[in-house]
Amino acid sequence: MLGELEMPKRRLTIHTEPHGDLPKSAPRDAVALEFARKLQAEMVKRGWNQSDLARAATKHMPEGSINRDSISQYVNARNMPNPVRLDALAAALDVAKEDLLPARGVTARGAMASDMDLKDMGDGRVWLRVNQPLDWADAMEILAILRKSKEQEH
Repeated sequence: MLGELEMPKRRLTIHTEPHGDLPKSAPRDAVALEFARKLQAEMVKRGWNQSDLARAATKHMPEGSINRDSISQYVNARNMPNPVRLDALAAALDVAKEDLLPARGVTARGAMASDMDLKDMGDGRVWLRVNQPLDWADAMEILAILRKSKEQEH
């Protein structure tokens, strides 16, 4: 019947956690957003679309390929590449993989810049700034976590 076309089923792998060299001190969504911004900027510099990047990155894959749908997932911050794919993307763009990853000052998704931000300290810690109203119970829980963290430093 017209209009009832059956779409072929495709296997889609979505990496839900940061992999390998991605900063572990920033939340996954903030890392994905910053990665997406940097990846898109590098594509624009070269005048590439997602298909162009997919073709170029595939040349740097030890096996397998990177398709345009994967690039779309990265550019739209829905997914992060695994370490092998990150290396291939960086090689295709002729940049260091660190240039594609967030370094400092990542703002969490859904938070206004003045509400909350995270800054990677580069030593496995993060500087967290929160400026928003909280219930007393939540505030006391956060203070307890901070106090415990401070005690472990000394």
